[in-house]
Amino acid sequence: MAVLTFAMLTTGCLKAGVTVTFSEDELTVSENTPITGTFRFVLTGYLGLGMYNELKVEWLDENDDVIPMGEGEQDQFEIAVWLAPIGDTRTFELDLEELQYEIKPPAAAWKPDGPEIKQAVFAFKATGLGLPTKVVEVPVSQQSPSA
Repeated sequence: MAVLTFAMLTTGCLKAGVTVTFSEDELTVSENTPITGTFRFVLTGYLGLGMYNELKVEWLDENDDVIPMGEGEQDQFEIAVWLAPIGDTRTFELDLEELQYEIKPPAAAWKPDGPEIKQAVFAFKATGLGLPTKVVEVPVSQQSPSA
């Protein structure tokens, strides 16, 4: 048994991996309206335990430049995504509508002829053992007009 466990450790069979996916293929945004959608976290392996506790969102324009946040606008958010290698804690769904924060594109993204957002980049940072920072890029190809 010890040899099998050692072999699994050295070959990476127990090493933790995390995949994060977004519920939609693209993100639809409206001026001054919070975005919606769900991120699904899945832990594989056994050597991972902890919590994703920070989300940073960047909005990129057509040149892949970050659109700056204005005064009073927020791009970093506290979250609580617990993952552990046992039972139901291997997966977690983070519904953006259930957060206590509203995640919105910056006002600077809207120009007189419409929005200029090409992509949203979500970076999830973790504390714990074996949980790497995860980045999810979501295209913003359909942009609805301001309501």
